[in-house]
Amino acid sequence: MNPRPDSQLLLDFAERRSDAAFAELVRRHLNLVQAAALRITRDPDLAKDVSQAVFIALAHQAGKLAGHAVLAGWLHRTTRNIAAQAIRTETRRRVREQKAALMPDPSDPDPGWQSIAPQLDAALSDLAIADRDAILLRYFENQSAREMADLLGIAPEAAQKRVTRALERLKEKLARRGVPTTSGSLAAAIAAYAAPAAPTGLAALISASTLAAVPAATASFSGIIAMTTLQKSLAVAALAGLAGWGVHEWNPRKTGPPAEPELSTALALPGKSQARAADDLSARSTRDQKPSRSRLLESLEEQWLEIGGNNAKIKNQDTLAAETVRLLGCGPELYQLVQILEKRRHFYGAAKIGDELSRLFHSTEAATARRMFASIPEVSVAGKQFSKLEEWSKLAGKGCPADEIDAFLATLKNEGCALEARFGRNETLMRSDPKAAVLATLRALETGTQSRSRPECLKLLFWVKVPEGVDFAKLESLLPPEEPGAADPDDDPSSFAFHRDPIQIGRQELYGTWAEADPQAALNHLLEKSNLPDTGALQSVTANFAASKPDLCLAWLKELPPGPVYDTAVASAAIYISRTQPEVAKELTLGITDEKKRKDALEALAESEEYR
Repeated sequence: MNPRPDSQLLLDFAERRSDAAFAELVRRHLNLVQAAALRITRDPDLAKDVSQAVFIALAHQAGKLAGHAVLAGWLHRTTRNIAAQAIRTETRRRVREQKAALMPDPSDPDPGWQSIAPQLDAALSDLAIADRDAILLRYFENQSAREMADLLGIAPEAAQKRVTRALERLKEKLARRGVPTTSGSLAAAIAAYAAPAAPTGLAALISASTLAAVPAATASFSGIIAMTTLQKSLAVAALAGLAGWGVHEWNPRKTGPPAEPELSTALALPGKSQARAADDLSARSTRDQKPSRSRLLESLEEQWLEIGGNNAKIKNQDTLAAETVRLLGCGPELYQLVQILEKRRHFYGAAKIGDELSRLFHSTEAATARRMFASIPEVSVAGKQFSKLEEWSKLAGKGCPADEIDAFLATLKNEGCALEARFGRNETLMRSDPKAAVLATLRALETGTQSRSRPECLKLLFWVKVPEGVDFAKLESLLPPEEPGAADPDDDPSSFAFHRDPIQIGRQELYGTWAEADPQAALNHLLEKSNLPDTGALQSVTANFAASKPDLCLAWLKELPPGPVYDTAVASAAIYISRTQPEVAKELTLGITDEKKRKDALEALAESEEYR
């Protein structure tokens, strides 16, 4: 039986405060954390303090991390950041130097390892996320290739190849830092020394002290009075900022080293109450929110670029898209990230994020998502159109309740976005009140504003599943009458959809949808209106009729007199009738009076017969 995954344990702790679940997380990952802290601090006592602070950070971030399949990378980053904060403290630096002069590192019996250890964690941080996770899982947490495969959702052979590749890249990173080695020697060294067993009893101690500190940390600092001064500092640092460095990838090549938190403002100093200290911490956390989102954006961008546009990693992209929207919502950072993906031609990822946004706008978080969307700077630019934002506007409009749509539209200064949101809302309305939806869309079309889907807004209405028993004739009568002799845009090869008449496109789609419900009624209505009905509508209805009821359609076609209506109807229906009666279809086609249409229809029949 497979053990419960980290994500489930985190969820149990976040939602039900399961002490057993958190203790299991400590047991699983303490060796990794403790070993990394010891390598960086070179002080066993300090390493224990750092380990405790890391697990305090984990406890507070449990809810956010529950969606992560691999926890090792987050723990390693957080350990490195908290350890760096600890050794920057002057007092602790002196203690570390004194102890280093008096005692050798107890975990460095091998000369090769002695040269690797000081640079190992920095080199690991330079690796791409997938490579770093592979190294940590295989050598720091002693997982087999099969266990890694189960966790990552890949084949065991792929997991082993990933480890081999990651080792080679780690070797290159170490070489750049002046530590030459071979892949075999590196693998042997880190397997033997990178994650020794933590001191006996430390896991239980950390679990108990962390669980005692967590509830107090959210309200006051009374729960950490029993800690040493350094432990207090590290706990506050972990909660105030260092946990953020762990959740959101810190890349020194992009941002430089993270700023040190001002610990004195968070600790209860003489003359400052603990409640005031907690208020100061809360205020600073609010101020730090924007930088944290920037770091989060950088981390997600790195993960997306690591996956790239690789269609072999569709499952990875699906998972990352859901995580991206969960973390960023529908705000400026998400828009910036999608622009990056599209610039890199990672179109599947960008489209998948759109799918996740559609779910978000129909969830319990929809109102918050709409507020975030309205905060995107481009949405506040009056009169401007941005196709991606218009697309998102439509998704937001579809998920917006009827009693909130006007207030939402008022927040969208971008006229194209506001129009798209209205179209989206009308498509939702189509399911309950088609007449109102058509009238609202016609009113929206009276504006001179261009938008992404304006030419096809009526067409898209009839793509929605309409209520049973809807009066299609009544809906058609709501559309403005056709102009006599109006040209069919499909006859003009140079005609682009953006310049086509939305009324004509909508009428064609209405007849197509009507034909699915009652093709005979749709055709009769179409022919009663004019001797030369809309060509596109006639094609759509006849094709639907022939596909769904070929015998009835054939009887109807035989009653048509020669002329343009016969030519268009037969050209549309012949291919479907030929599936069961190829000779009859050919005979009908030979009766087409328009020479070009007859030739095209006969060629289509021949190709269809050859294919069958």
